[in-house]
Amino acid sequence: MIEKEGRWFFHLSMSLDRVQPYDDRTVIYRQGGVILSADNMHPIIRQTSVVLAGQGEFEIFLIGHPAVDDQINDDAVLALLQRGLSSSLEDELVRLNGSFAILIVNHLQQRILSIVDRFSSIPLFWHWQKGRLDIASNLSVLRSVLPMLAVDDMAAAEFLYLRRLMGEKTLLKNAYYQRSASLVLFEPDNEPISSVWWYPDFSLPPLPDKDLPDVIGSTLQSAMSLYLSDRKKVGLLLSGGLDSRALVAASPTQLYCYTTCMQENNESDVARDVAATAGMPFTFLPRKSGILNDYFETAAFLTGGQQIYSECQFMGYGDRLSRQCDVLLIGLGLDIFFGGLYLPSRLGTLFGRPVIHSHLLPLGSDLPETYLNNVSYRLKQSDFWSLVLPNSRQSIEQALLRSVGNIEERGRSLGAEGYTLWEYFHGHNLSRHYSFPMMMSVRSFMDCRAPALENNIFDLSWRMTGRQKLNGTAYQKALVKLAPELMSIRNANTNYPAGMSLSRQTFTKAMQFAKHKVFGSDMPRSPSRADRSWPTAKSQLAASPRLEDRYRFLPQSEALAGLSFLNMDAISEIVATHDRGAHDHAVLINLLLSLECFLLSSQVKH
Repeated sequence: MIEKEGRWFFHLSMSLDRVQPYDDRTVIYRQGGVILSADNMHPIIRQTSVVLAGQGEFEIFLIGHPAVDDQINDDAVLALLQRGLSSSLEDELVRLNGSFAILIVNHLQQRILSIVDRFSSIPLFWHWQKGRLDIASNLSVLRSVLPMLAVDDMAAAEFLYLRRLMGEKTLLKNAYYQRSASLVLFEPDNEPISSVWWYPDFSLPPLPDKDLPDVIGSTLQSAMSLYLSDRKKVGLLLSGGLDSRALVAASPTQLYCYTTCMQENNESDVARDVAATAGMPFTFLPRKSGILNDYFETAAFLTGGQQIYSECQFMGYGDRLSRQCDVLLIGLGLDIFFGGLYLPSRLGTLFGRPVIHSHLLPLGSDLPETYLNNVSYRLKQSDFWSLVLPNSRQSIEQALLRSVGNIEERGRSLGAEGYTLWEYFHGHNLSRHYSFPMMMSVRSFMDCRAPALENNIFDLSWRMTGRQKLNGTAYQKALVKLAPELMSIRNANTNYPAGMSLSRQTFTKAMQFAKHKVFGSDMPRSPSRADRSWPTAKSQLAASPRLEDRYRFLPQSEALAGLSFLNMDAISEIVATHDRGAHDHAVLINLLLSLECFLLSSQVKH
């Protein structure tokens, strides 16, 4: 049954040994509903049927935006799938581009196939038992409809430590995240069979430095053309940095540009200048203080125990944005692919002061241990181990090393090594990364697309060395070639021209400091936290009375106390320390709130 009161979330429950009429055997999750675009005319989930000789009828669910030959075109995708179902499906799937998931149901053969793209950008979570398949776009859904599934304590510990999960595990035992670029076959009398239809090719040599800017620029332009090929009215979340500016530079058409901050500031000033220079309309959207106070339950549902709820940064803008556009673009991913955002690196110093450009750090002999101790998105502001009961520490340490070691082994088997292998740790199953809730929050009210999630961009990223990515030098040069006028505008992160190399920015800053010391001249103002798009985690909590009440109850949480490794007395101390201002534990508190809300979702009735 297709319902129209929600967007982007679904639940499909099927018993393969009892083929029943379509409406009776398919259940769309009522809270989220089926995925519809803003105009309710072009559903993000589309269902159709095809009949193949000797195989009977297939129901095909297209989710998201699969593309063939650089075009978002459902008819071409269906033709490709029909060819694949008649011969070799894996051979056809490698031709698909874009952001998608696909479900194929064969009634005659009693089979279901689930397919996800190279990023798992529209994740699928599934549970299989005795011929019954429950598959959903959100783990919170499975938690609520399958409350008997036990919680995996070691996965919960990994989530708190890394702010993400590695591999295909979830917080529920026997419920799985579908691996990127994979196809899973479900049949009544067999265990599910998963096969991967595409792997990164790590055997290709790196591109020469001199060629990279041109290749990055042309690849960005092709990606933008693909994601705009269905000719929707398109908006862009425009910041004052590089990634959304790159989408403006590469866009073949006009975009409606939006910037959201607490109040107009340096970030919005830069974004307005970029839009004006590109000749694109600009709208400033003031961000409500404590916005997650109003949307906590929705944000926690969206993240589903996979990411931290507070990364759902764009809740509550639906009414305003949907007046002008059908699709919203986001620059997510480009800083990872081309800027080496999470490479192990360290800022250098000059005259005893930190500089703007970074240097790669050696990886060490034990890569999983190096990753766990150094990756920048792990929990750093608070001591994770202070939460752990002493008799649980060793088992968690071993579980973390084993989890990361499994991905190391997977990457090495594909030929990745060195910094490329490090990048594989967060490049595999990319939608598990902590930043993806930004897209999820937009998808709560309209279609959101990240042009970085494109095959050729992904391939190019894997061919770049750590040195080529670090500091985004080639990426920066590509954007200067694409749009020199946009890159002459300052970068809101540094207030130096966006096209100025980081090493030159460092030299310029050093000279300004020297003049300040010798001649007493004023130092240019560096951007502050107040100049960014959203406030700190601490200030968000302080502006959210409902969340403050909720986190102060964490030490009494029966849901958290049910996790075998947590020291509830330590949680009490963390909350008290945060409240009296002795230490900022806001990130850890948000992680605990995310986890608790997921654990409690089994008690929600739908």
